[in-house]
Amino acid sequence: MSLELIIKILKEKNIDDLQKVLNDFTNLDLTTLIIIDKDFELLAQALKNNKTITSLTISFKSGVMMELSKVLQDNETIKNVVLEGGDVITEPEMYMLKEGLDKNKSVTNLSISGAKIPFESFEILCDIIGLSKTIATLVLNDNGLSDGHFILLAQVLKNNETITNLSLCGCDEIEDEGLLALVQILENNSRIKTLNLSDNDLTGERFEFLAQMLEENSAITTLNLSGNGITDEDILRLVKVLEVNTQITSINLSRNEITDKGAALLMDFININGVAFNFSDCELSPKMQEIVNQNIETRPLPISSQEKSAQKGFYKSAETIPSPKPLGNSASKLDSQKENSLSHST
Repeated sequence: MSLELIIKILKEKNIDDLQKVLNDFTNLDLTTLIIIDKDFELLAQALKNNKTITSLTISFKSGVMMELSKVLQDNETIKNVVLEGGDVITEPEMYMLKEGLDKNKSVTNLSISGAKIPFESFEILCDIIGLSKTIATLVLNDNGLSDGHFILLAQVLKNNETITNLSLCGCDEIEDEGLLALVQILENNSRIKTLNLSDNDLTGERFEFLAQMLEENSAITTLNLSGNGITDEDILRLVKVLEVNTQITSINLSRNEITDKGAALLMDFININGVAFNFSDCELSPKMQEIVNQNIETRPLPISSQEKSAQKGFYKSAETIPSPKPLGNSASKLDSQKENSLSHST
């Protein structure tokens, strides 16, 4: 069904025809259409009682949130809500979204990408997350999040029982304090299975924070670390992580500074653990990329830790890898924050 037909019917102001057309959609992506506020009001009326659409993607702009809120309060089939682009989501606009989601029982995936979320608006978003009994996937990409946002989100995630997929991509304003708050909570989180931390400058000491979390976490199976400036030195640390964490089955390492040396260190984890790595747009030679692809294509299914330990020579490639350098002040910050957290909890 053509999206242009929707525009045509909107111009005709015929809600009956609009409802019939929408019944032919299950995934409705309106980001390529220019819809004025008046027409979006009519579209929202038609969406309220729609029974076929499960995914709704719209471009965020002023005036949209009120109508979206009305849709979410009445619609019982939309599971995936995606807001893309826009400038800044204000407090009133985020509160409108909250009103809609507070009364909604069907949305399981919430994605907000590209729009700036000031801290005051983020507090309302955290209320949404904290109160929701259905949201399992939370995507917050390129929203201008900073340390304060991460610290608040970490507090919410500590008690959240529904989120299993979390994406925090492009948080270029995040510094050590916010990152430490997040990884500390994730250490003992048993629900989040998929974690996207791409484009967050996670290299060197910051990669060490992440590595310490992954050594303790036993839930994450899919990890996206693309575009973080990760080097072969960071891969040495990742090897140590994968020696003890056997739950991870997929790691996206694309768009990093990894060479053949770093990729070679991870070959055992493809062949024995069955871990799938993505090294696209790294600094691998064509030959090494071919070797990686062949190994991934023929890799075994993930096996139990008991079976892994029985595989002779499984950790041979890591035996000569030196331990990571002391982190000094950064490690002290991590230990200090843990102690403060424990003292507060008691």
